[in-house]
Amino acid sequence: MDGDIIRWSLLDSHIADAGIISTEIVAYRDTLFNDMAYKKLYFDNSFNSFYVEESNTNWKNHTPQLYYEWENFFIRESEDFSKLYLYNSFEDEEYLISDMDLHEGKIIQIFVPSAYIDIIVDSIYIKDGLKHIEVHWVNGPYYYMTFIESVGPDIWFNYPYFERGELNCFQNQSFFYKNDNFSWLPCGVWYNDVGTNSISENKYNVFVQKNKIEIVFDYNNGVDISIYNLNGILLYERSFLSQNIVIPTAAFVTGIYILKVLDKNTDKQYTSKIIL
Repeated sequence: MDGDIIRWSLLDSHIADAGIISTEIVAYRDTLFNDMAYKKLYFDNSFNSFYVEESNTNWKNHTPQLYYEWENFFIRESEDFSKLYLYNSFEDEEYLISDMDLHEGKIIQIFVPSAYIDIIVDSIYIKDGLKHIEVHWVNGPYYYMTFIESVGPDIWFNYPYFERGELNCFQNQSFFYKNDNFSWLPCGVWYNDVGTNSISENKYNVFVQKNKIEIVFDYNNGVDISIYNLNGILLYERSFLSQNIVIPTAAFVTGIYILKVLDKNTDKQYTSKIIL
């Protein structure tokens, strides 16, 4: 996961009148939790390959717009780069979603929505110069999934609201991967604009780092920022007119807080939970 932006295009479903749709998942910017570095996850719906030619090239060159946050979810690699984890900051739980340090017959557990399941390694092979580890569910349904070196799982069952999503394209700053199974499909086929509490449409991004919170807006914005503890006690309040706001948090004890952002231009208030 080297580079500032890592992107996956995952096919979610088939719709009779719209064809195949996909979701763009973006990992961007380092954030510390429990002294480990993660990247924040976002959804990007601004790229639509129907509007362009040579869509794979355009998808690779596209800069994601980080308006839709996958709330509370972060991603990281292990120190030896062999394992890929999702972290849910709200529940303070980490889930293994890919492991390249496996051998045939090995049984491990991964997390799918609401449950841990056992998977067993069927085969290990090299394809396109990359190590592939094929696994399947030990106890039905008989799903198959492949962990791909430098890419991650080819099917993500770990969505908070999707049953499965099949990998179409992957890119970081030094590596591009296109799934041969969908070679006839462009990257970023369509965006599935689903309604879910796991996505929040804000005009800013929040980055929780060691001893500080950074809030980045699209433009200079007049806002009131306030922070409460879970008992509703106001701990911080200040007005800003800035595009980039930094709030020192060294004086805060470790815990969960409520961050409120009041946009004084629109009189809209946005609320999110943060962990310091």
